Amino acid sequence: MKKEIIIILIMLPIICLLAFYSRSIRAPGEYYIVKDRSTLDFEIKNLDGEVVYGKFNEFSGNIFFNKHNLENFNADIDIQTVSISTDNVEKDGQLRGLEFLDAVNFPTISFTSRKPLRRKIDVSKKHTNYEVIGSLIIKGRKVEIIFPVFISGPIVKSMGRESVYIEGERTINRRDLDDPLNHLLNDKYDSVKLIIMIEAEK
Repeated sequence: MKKEIIIILIMLPIICLLAFYSRSIRAPGEYYIVKDRSTLDFEIKNLDGEVVYGKFNEFSGNIFFNKHNLENFNADIDIQTVSISTDNVEKDGQLRGLEFLDAVNFPTISFTSRKPLRRKIDVSKKHTNYEVIGSLIIKGRKVEIIFPVFISGPIVKSMGRESVYIEGERTINRRDLDDPLNHLLNDKYDSVKLIIMIEAEK
């Protein structure tokens, strides 16, 4: 028993050093999405007034953010379409089907941003919002979108780890014919609201 304890005491600082080294070799400002502390939710309003609430359970990605150099901002996020969930088996099947996401033929939704963040000053709330500009690939179709977000951080946490937090909402409305995502709203849906709350860590 004593031998095992000695081995553990010897190995513990080595493990800590390796963990620190693995973080230090990442590019400065590069953060990885922590799925267990992030959510990608949605609200779908049908034409009959019914509202369906749900989320995506499987997603991953990385974000490069430096609040002193927004020119170098970029983000890569992949979402597994089959992971869509409303806690209703029938509705999940409809949303995964041909009429909406067509998860069999298009298993991934991808978002890539390579453009600088746009600042949007919110005078009433006395903080700075941003607009993320990037390419969204959904159902095999690539469209340029703007997603308004609020970004806080970086915040230093335990063991020197840094996190940034990104929150935002975007609504796709049937009446907004200029919205590049309008094609997702077939003859059943009036609007879709996307709600993101992401924690990314390095």
